[in-house]
Amino acid sequence: IIVFTILVRLILFPLNGISIKSTTPPPQLQTEIDKLLAKYPGNDAESRQLLTAATQKLYKEAGITAYLGCCPMHLQLPCM
Repeated sequence: IIVFTILVRLILFPLNGISIKSTTPPPQLQTEIDKLLAKYPGNDAESRQLLTAATQKLYKEAGITAYLGCCPMHLQLPCM
């Protein structure tokens, strides 16, 4: 089982790198995210929705996609 797990990890290693790179925001975006957090500081539903929409827009402009992070997991599950 351990050898099989290591083999699957080695085969899917490039996909894991791509998924991590595409889902992790670069440090330059952290300042922008901090500005958005300052702009929408409330905990009510409306400010959270606005913060989420603004964050998604920022991620889209930067080319970050959260859905690509699921690809390696979906390929590993049938093997396991």
